[in-house]
Amino acid sequence: MDVSNFSSLLELAATLNIALVAVEYAKTYTHILAKNVFKFDVEIESAFKKYEDIFSEKERLSSFQPIFVGGGSTNNMIEEARRKLELFEEKFIAEKDGLHFYVNNACNSRSLSSLSLYLFLFCVLILFLGGIISINMIVKSIIMQFTLLSFIYLLIGWFSGEKQKIYLKCFSFSSIRHNLVIFGILFLLALLICCICFIYLPYDYTGNLWGYFIIVTVLLPFSNFFVFFFKTKNKAKSIKLHIINQSNSINDDYNIVKEKINNLKAVNSVASQVAFPVNESQLGIEIKSNKFKSEIVNTNQCLKVRRIKNR
Repeated sequence: MDVSNFSSLLELAATLNIALVAVEYAKTYTHILAKNVFKFDVEIESAFKKYEDIFSEKERLSSFQPIFVGGGSTNNMIEEARRKLELFEEKFIAEKDGLHFYVNNACNSRSLSSLSLYLFLFCVLILFLGGIISINMIVKSIIMQFTLLSFIYLLIGWFSGEKQKIYLKCFSFSSIRHNLVIFGILFLLALLICCICFIYLPYDYTGNLWGYFIIVTVLLPFSNFFVFFFKTKNKAKSIKLHIINQSNSINDDYNIVKEKINNLKAVNSVASQVAFPVNESQLGIEIKSNKFKSEIVNTNQCLKVRRIKNR
């Protein structure tokens, strides 16, 4: 079993990884995971859907006319309800947009692009070494040592790539230049280890381990895609919880606006009833005094209640 047997897979891995070197393509990959796989956009729309019914009241609010009752007017109530609704709509849009930005930022990985460049270079080097592997046994040792060192480096990048810890200040996994430098350093280190191994170990020490290492060498270039998929999956629970919390944060504002609109609807409902001839039981008014009775006059859609003394 040799590298040449897996050259097509390595070429495919190299193509996929070089595509992700462009930052926009890396963002597209994480965006696809967020939108089409984990459906965070659907979660956001579902969490805010319960508030959308209030926006259908905008036209009704604009159609409300001030109602005068006993010298008072509902004009201030109407204006206040309109202002509250406008403010709520602005907050509603801001919270939704903020959540979309939060999801994209949480799913986006700064280290994906640069680590993909490292893996592209890894594939190119392995394909080159695979072409000259028959020249000397040391080539197998170089591939094994470099694969091991690359695996260790990628593990550090996967777990700490988005965090700049004090003890990892020398590593900047989101920097393409940094990964180019590390690639060169690890390759030289692999050569040094190979020389040491051939001095102190048997010449054919690679024979028993080569079969395992070749499988790791071929699969390692594809690991980035799977690792970042599972990293996004692990974030899904906290992202969904954040979406629910943010949607609930505007619930009190929604209830206030809803209450004001319902109050105005109740007043206008009564007004629409008393604008037509109705009996006293429909109005829910019981006249107990034998000296006064109520007469309701509707003039230009404004109600005036006048008490006329019985004669």
